[in-house]
Order: sequence, then structure tokens, then C-alpha cells
Amino acid sequence: MKITSVKNEKELVSFEIDLSEKKWNEFLDKEILKASKNLKMPGYRPGKVPLEIAKKNINMPVCFVNALSSARERIEDWIIDQDEFKKMADEICDFDPVTSKPNNSNNVLNKTVSFTMSFGKYPEFKVKNVKDIKIEKIESKVNKQMVDQAIEKELAKNETMSVKERAAKLNDIVIIDFKGYVDNVAFEGGEAKNYELKLGSKSFIDNFEEQLVGLKAGDKKDVNVTFPKDYHVANLKGKKAKFEVTVHVVNEVETPKLDDEFVKSLNLKNVNTVAEYKKHLEAELQKQLDGTVDNQIQSALYTELNKMVPSDLKIHEGLVNNVAEIFISRLMISLIGKVVNIDEFVKMIDGGRGALTKEKLIEEEKNQAREYLKVKFALKQYSKVEKISVSNEDIEKEIKEIAANSNTKEKEIKEDFAVYSSIKREALDKKVFEYLKNQVAKAAK
Repeated sequence: MKITSVKNEKELVSFEIDLSEKKWNEFLDKEILKASKNLKMPGYRPGKVPLEIAKKNINMPVCFVNALSSARERIEDWIIDQDEFKKMADEICDFDPVTSKPNNSNNVLNKTVSFTMSFGKYPEFKVKNVKDIKIEKIESKVNKQMVDQAIEKELAKNETMSVKERAAKLNDIVIIDFKGYVDNVAFEGGEAKNYELKLGSKSFIDNFEEQLVGLKAGDKKDVNVTFPKDYHVANLKGKKAKFEVTVHVVNEVETPKLDDEFVKSLNLKNVNTVAEYKKHLEAELQKQLDGTVDNQIQSALYTELNKMVPSDLKIHEGLVNNVAEIFISRLMISLIGKVVNIDEFVKMIDGGRGALTKEKLIEEEKNQAREYLKVKFALKQYSKVEKISVSNEDIEKEIKEIAANSNTKEKEIKEDFAVYSSIKREALDKKVFEYLKNQVAKAAK
């Protein structure tokens, strides 16, 4: 096999590869041998028919097509290690070809075959000055209100209840049966038995809860309310309703007092007083907020990078398909733990409801792939503009992590040009994104 030409175009880098007659015959003879294994002919045992005789008695066009497929797969692996490819590697954004086709496949008698393989390139376009990337200000400092709310939640988690032989009042938890009617007709979802309801929680519509104040265990009452005009059930919006309610139990809620004894009961390390507890909460909330803010900045930056790609930029469909296939495989692994045929996967996930189709899934993942590629293109431009590169230490760190997680030797990763290059690209993308995120974060906080 040899590369006979390299064409560097705006969107693609294309390589023409010739197979020698000897190499092509290896692929073809292998397919003929497969086809002749079950060939039965007088005077020969199955699988022992000579190739030249077998060729006259098997479906040669099928063998030819299968040989082309095998040759294509082998070339896709082979070309990545060739010097001509490596010279162009930095311009190529995906090492899976967007097109891979034989040039002279119309004649099964051909003695040699050539392929043209095209790879998607990083497009060139202008990106914003980093200082001009603006995102909304984000609350990044924990305040007293946040701490107070966290304390209230913790106190609520430790509430206790006791049954009371008295009339219900706000903040009590009552256990009730209810059945709702609209125009004297019971409606779906309007009935429950032994339902636990905290009076004043506003979990029921209108003034339903307030109308239960004053009732005792065993009392019954018709509660009249009006559904909100924006209620989520269309046929109940704005409707007047009557609920037949029976009270079974009235529970008084006792909220613990925030004092040192309560704090000690939480068994927090080195936290024994209310003051220490508040400091502890503030620190924990700040960690959570830092993570939330970081995610918000990342999401906003992702959106901004996406917008920088010119609207008229055409992304090769083959490139989109390659990324979408990866996304679908990842989705399969995350949901069912393995990669299966896409039709089988859709059937498993949809469960016969018809909400998800193969076409819908592919289109959704292709849309995600386009968004992903746009960000990848923008990051590549920023790596050039900001002169950001990855050091050997950066790559070594990534390789060590991958080797540890995949039980693969570091040496094997380094010797595989495709894998090594992919790691290098991911490390660069990560470094550029972190740089941009840090710059944007200064203005956002």
C-alpha cells in the first residue's frame, strides 16, 4: 500500500492510496476462501476446492465487495501511521475518515484497487478577543440568608410529631382522606386515603389547608376551592371544586431549638457550638456554590463559543455522523451498559410507546454533534490566537490517568499514534477551555 497523492482543500484533506496487485489479491483470495469453504464439487472435499476452480463457481461480485470492505478497514488503520498523514495531523480534527471509497470498484476483474480517504479539517475563522467574552454576573459568595435557610432545613429534618386530641392549627400535620368533585362529578387524581398534609405548607391549591384549621380527629368537612387558571391539568383550570375531607389524626410538629445541644447531636467533627455550626455550614455551602458557579460559567462559555462559529460555516456531514455515532455508543453504555444495534437499543428504551424512533435518536445526536464540533473548532482557534500548547507533562498526566482507568500500559498508549494524538488534542482543548473559563470567571463574579 502507498499514498500516491494528498489533496489539501478548505474542508477536507484527501489521500489517494494504491494497493499493489499482491496486496489486493490477499484481500480477495481471503474472501474467495471463505466463500469456497462450503462449496461442494465432485472430486473435492468441502473447503478443499482450488481457488482458481472455486472462482468459477462462487459469487465473485460478493467476494469483491467484501474484499473492498476489508481493504478499506485495513487502510483506515494503516494510513494514520504514515508520514504524509502525520504531517497533516494538526489540521485534521477527526482521525475517522468522513468519506472512504474505492476509485475503480466497477470491475471485479481489476488486478489493483485504489481508495480515496478524506478527513475533516479544522475550519479557519475569527474569534472574539478573550476580554470581549461577556457572561452574566453570578452570585458567588454565600450570604447570611443562605446559611439561615440551611439551618431551617436541618431543623425541619429533625422535627418530631406527637398526636394531639385538639383542633388542628397551622403547622400541624394532619392525616386525611379526601375526594374531589367538579360539577358534582369526581375527577381523576382528586382522591387519596391517609394523606399526610402539613397545614400552611401551601402544597394544596387555594385556601384548602386553611379550611382544615379547627377540625379534630373524626371531623368531616366539605372544602370549597377554585383551581388556578394556570393549573397543569387543562380541564381543571379555573374550575370550582368541592373536596369531601375526613380528618383521622392531628399531629403537632415540634421543631428543635438551635442550641449547642442540638449541634452536638449532629455529630459533626470539631463542631460543637452554634457559632462553629454556622461557620461549618457556610464553608460547606461555599463549596457547593463554587461547584454550581463553575458549572454555570462553563455552560455560559460553551454557549458563547458556539455563537462564535460563523452561521454559514458548513460542517461536513461525515464529520457530524462520526461524532454522533460516538455519542450514541456512549449513550448506550450509560443506559444499558453495552453497545448494541441501534434498532435494538431504541426498542429497549422506548418500550413500544413509539415516542422514540431510530431516526429521531440519530437526528438528536447529530444536532448535539454539531454543537460539540462548533465548540471544538472555536477552541482550536483560541489555541492559535492565545498561543496555548500542551507540554509533555500535560500529556503524561492524561496518559497516566487513562492507563490507570483502562488497565492499559502507558507504553502501548504512547506507541499508538491515533490514541496518543487524540489524548494530545483532548488535553489541549481542556487547557484552552480552562484558560478561557478562568478569564471569563473574573468578570462574572
